[in-house]
Parts: sequence; structure tokens; C-alpha cells
Amino acid sequence: MTIADCLRILRERWLAIVLVTLLGGAAGAGVFLLLPPRYTAHATLYVSARGAADTQQAYQGAQLSEQRVRSYTALVTGQRVTATVVRELALPERPEDLADRVTATSAENSVLIDVAVRDGYPDRAALVANRIGDVMTQVVAEMETPPVPDAVAPVALRVVEPAVAPDRPSPPGLVLLATVGATVGLALACGVVLARRLLDVSVRSAERLEEVSGVPTLVSVPTDVALRSARLVATASATGPFAEAFRRLRTTLAYVDAARPRRVVLVTSGVSGEGKTTTVANLAATLATAGRRVLVVDADLRRPMLAESLGVEPTVGLADVLVGRVPFERALQHAGSAGVTVLAAGCPVPNPSELLAGDGMTALLASARSRFDVVLVDTAPLLLFTDASALAPATDGVLLVCRYRTATYPRVAEAVHALATVSVRPLGTVITASPPSHAGEYADYRPGPPPTASTVDAPTVGALPATPPQRAQTDPRVPT
Repeated sequence: MTIADCLRILRERWLAIVLVTLLGGAAGAGVFLLLPPRYTAHATLYVSARGAADTQQAYQGAQLSEQRVRSYTALVTGQRVTATVVRELALPERPEDLADRVTATSAENSVLIDVAVRDGYPDRAALVANRIGDVMTQVVAEMETPPVPDAVAPVALRVVEPAVAPDRPSPPGLVLLATVGATVGLALACGVVLARRLLDVSVRSAERLEEVSGVPTLVSVPTDVALRSARLVATASATGPFAEAFRRLRTTLAYVDAARPRRVVLVTSGVSGEGKTTTVANLAATLATAGRRVLVVDADLRRPMLAESLGVEPTVGLADVLVGRVPFERALQHAGSAGVTVLAAGCPVPNPSELLAGDGMTALLASARSRFDVVLVDTAPLLLFTDASALAPATDGVLLVCRYRTATYPRVAEAVHALATVSVRPLGTVITASPPSHAGEYADYRPGPPPTASTVDAPTVGALPATPPQRAQTDPRVPT
């Protein structure tokens, strides 16, 4: 995953990231409100050497004072000083607990020691700090005085700035805790979003889908609100990203293999609910608007939906033809809304796979290939039933439909492998229900006059052949 990919993922989930960041800031503010206030009192101690007779002794005294500062800083939190303070002030805590609330620091090359005491009460913080200063003065005098009569300590320690009770709580304050909480929330949200995407195997990228499937992604079809009431949206007068996607699929399909015309195309998916039937209906309608004679065959004998989508009678169709109940020509119906010929699924049968793999289905497709320019076959999901695998070798190619965020890369790989076992390589994949990323640009674009019949997609050599619209109306072989 590149930096650009990470930024794109974070941009897609910006709302969740903002919400978690705000929650982190609110949590930091809540910590500030729940924590008891802490006050810090400071007392300053000064380390000095005894008077010197000349400059050399003064320099040595200064060096000695600086050396002593490091030792005295550690002595402030030692057991001897803290135990004495706890005993003299009758504090309700152990010397170790007091040491945790005391900090002694000194700047480099300085003879000043800053003693900071934290406490929940400002007056007590100042009292403890001053008492530590007094005890330190006594301890240093005792330690530095030589054990001889009338001896004078070479170094003295005294309090130069007593502690006073602070008038406001010590940091961290509200702003600091809220900022820390927001920062932690932002980092956590970004980490979770990127981790989920790294672990997510659902289809989201056309490039990644091509790597897994080994075939090109022909088009990414965006969602359309009109699909809530009907599957057929890409009619001749339809506009918008959804209809344009199927026009792009129509053109792209013609260039998949220009040297080998693809008259019979099987459309399937890995599992149910990925939009294969919607793809078949709208692709057929789009091909019909270009003047092609299109036959749509509902070979999904498990759960047929094409008849309902195209508005034809579902009771007579493919199954009736294969069992010899109805002739092929009489089972054909014309879908006026789409401008295509439809062979519905027909009566329920107990053995769909055997029926579709038989010689009757092969002969039916051969007959349809000679009568129509394009035959689109809808089948049951590839990973649930063997119908598509049994029928695929009799067609000129397979389109694998993958629904955005529903299909997964392991399922796509499994579907491609299932087709490979019958020596069939998909023509390409189609991503359905993808986010309409270019809807705004499409709405802003102002198209010119509507195209005339002469400007409709011209046929490509070696691709799906086109015929004039009059042929589809006057050819006696095509039922009306």
C-alpha cells in the first residue's frame, strides 16, 4: 500500500476519523474534570563554599559547590530527609510516598537547587517544601562539618527563596489533556482504518481485482437510485453515470478480442446478490440501442429473475425448449422496454445442471448464434452451483460480475479457478454498485445536441457485429 493509497483510504473514512478524534478530545477533557487538582510549591536552595582568601580559593570553592549540587539533589528525596519530614509534620503517608511527590532539579553549572512538592492542598505543599529545605540545611551541615572541635564546614546550604502556597492547580491543564486525548484518538482512528483496509479482502479496487483474477476489469458500474424500483435503467434515453457505464461496457466488450467475435456471452458471479441479472438486462438494452439484435437467455433455472426485470411472461422459456415441450421460436418473447428478445427460464426442473450441459443446450445456442448478433446468458452463481461451469464451454466468453465490498478476492480467485477447470478464461470482470466517484463531474458537464442515428457507436472489425435498426424489425426470424 502506497502513501497515496493510505491518504485515499483516510479521505474515504474522514467522518469516522473526525468523530474518534473528537471523542478522544472529550475523553481528555473528562480526565481533567475527574482528576483532583494538584498544586506545586517551589523552594530554592543555595549551595555555597566558605569565604576564600584569594581568587584561587574562590574558584576552588565554586567548583566544590557545583560538585556538591549533584549529590544534594539526590539527597532531597532520600530516606533520611523524607522520613524526618513525615515524622515532624505528622503526614498520613510513608516516606516513599512523599518521595514520589517531591522533585529536586538543578540547572547545569548552577549552585541553585529547586525543590518542587506536589500536593492536593496548596498550603500543605508549601509547608512540606519549606520543611524539606530546613531539614536539608541541617543534614548538609551535619555531613559537611569535620568531626573535630571548632571545625567549620567547607560548604553550606541555605534556603534563599521559601515556598509560597500556589494559587492555581499545576499542569496538565484542560487544554493539554484535551489535546493529548485528541491526538491519541486521531492516531488510533487512522491506525484502525488502515489496519481494517489491510486486512479487508473485499473487492474495492479495479487494479487489485485485475491482479487476483488475471483478466481486465472492463467497467465499474456505480450505484443508481432507480435500481431500487427496477433493474432496467440503461434505456436508450437514459443518462447519468450508470447508463454511461454500460455504454462503456458495450464498447469495451467489442475490443476484448477484436480478432474473435463474441456472439454468445455468459454472465455469472461468484455468489448471489452481486448484480449479474441487473448487468445482463442493462447490457442487453444498451446493445439494442446500438442497433444490434440481442437475445437474452435466462439460464438461471434455480432462481430466475430476468423475466421480471424485462417485463415478460416467466412461465414458458428455456426449460420448456430443452425438454421438448415448446419449440425454440415459440418460446421467444419481445421485451419492448429494452428492445431485446428474451428467452425466459420457463418451468421448474429438478436437474438444471444436467439440462444445461446437454446437447440440447449446445444446439440451442448454435441456433441463437445464427439468428442474433449477440446472445447474453444469465446463469446461477458460479460458486454455489455447477450450472455456469457446465454451460461456459459452449459460449464464446464469460463475464464475471463482482459487487463492490460484497465480493472478496479469495472468492474471485476461486471463481476463476472453477472456470479454468473447464478450460475457460473469463473475458473480464465487472464491478457493480461501486461508489459514484465521478457523479459530480458528470452533472457539471453540459452535453451538446443528442446524437443522431449516424453517430451511434460504429461496429468494430472483428467485434460484436452491428446491424441497422430496420433489420431487427423486418427480419422474419426475429419474433415481435
